[in-house]
Amino acid sequence: MPRCSRRSLAAGLAAESVERVVMLAHARILGHVFDPMSAFWCLDADGRVVAVLVEVHNTYAGRHAYVVELDPGWRAEVDKELFVSPFNDTSGRYLLHLELTPDRVVAVVRLVRDGSPVVTAAVQGVPVALTPRRLAMTAARHPLMTQRVSALIRVHGIWLWARRLPMYTKAFGGPKAERSSAAGTRAA
Repeated sequence: MPRCSRRSLAAGLAAESVERVVMLAHARILGHVFDPMSAFWCLDADGRVVAVLVEVHNTYAGRHAYVVELDPGWRAEVDKELFVSPFNDTSGRYLLHLELTPDRVVAVVRLVRDGSPVVTAAVQGVPVALTPRRLAMTAARHPLMTQRVSALIRVHGIWLWARRLPMYTKAFGGPKAERSSAAGTRAA
């Protein structure tokens, strides 16, 4: 019987209540994977969502897991804890919408600071079972998807840097990351 990760167990999720785990993530393609956010819905024997493990990754090989309990509208909030981008510190909260039904999967992550949205990322689709055939078909339809995601994130970072958006100097910083004094200074 699948279990949620040890992180969720450490957060108090009773393993006995988890019968099945449904994952939303990118596949490794040609040895490369980059997944800005992975979600793991932990379901009980009746198919109800017990909790969701959300794992956020940055381009510095850092990651942080959040275990959330969803409200009836599939929503949750957590404090931002991982330095994801040199253009944002770790202040703010993530507003999450993590819907999973037999016909629909939705993952929306919105970073909010001082009541204002800073950035929103969203994906939606139809959940399907992972089979070798389905994986091959998806890889053929969307070749090099993880390489594309990595490249687009880096291109966007260069675009922000070229626009002289101030950067934080502490690449793996926590809440104490500070803005560089000169716009355009590269993060360490």
